[in-house]
Amino acid sequence: MPVDSLDQPVIVEIVLWNLPSAGDFIQLNLNSQIVEGKRILTDHDTPGDMIQMELDEKYLVDEGFYALGFTVTNPENNVSENSPTIALRVDRTAPGAALLAPAIFHQINLGNALTGIVPGYAGMQPGDRIQTFCNDRQGPAYEVTSDNLTDRPVPIIFDKEFLLNLHSDSVTISYRVIDRAGNISLPARSVTLSMQV
Repeated sequence: MPVDSLDQPVIVEIVLWNLPSAGDFIQLNLNSQIVEGKRILTDHDTPGDMIQMELDEKYLVDEGFYALGFTVTNPENNVSENSPTIALRVDRTAPGAALLAPAIFHQINLGNALTGIVPGYAGMQPGDRIQTFCNDRQGPAYEVTSDNLTDRPVPIIFDKEFLLNLHSDSVTISYRVIDRAGNISLPARSVTLSMQV
């Protein structure tokens, strides 16, 4: 789940089943534990309707995996039935651990483009976004694929026009990694290149 969605209640949508009964009530359950709040069904609730319930953010403070479902209870006989669950993952760990290596530049001749290689880092996953910064200005970005986890390094291509528009004799390049949950790494160690056109 995106970390910026975890500072407010999470909206849970439930599609009503074939025979909802007025008076039955629905409660969310997380890891097989009922959480506070309930929704009492009425005569206006019909099969296929979507209802929304809120899961308080206090239940998702800790990083980890959660099983989210709901429980339907008939108040007349206290018989309850649990829905299937869905898996939620709360990830609050920034990628890259304490240190990201600098980008590597094998050839420094500018030509039409300059290619940098970003080394692998702790927690690297497909969908991570690598955002470069050149002289503190946002540069090209790259989305990590599953190929980058095995045999293909992460290439970042800086085109000549972008670098020349920095209007500087040298370029200091760094990057940050933003994972799919929105966690942002510390800045990578920077590398400074002399601009020789």
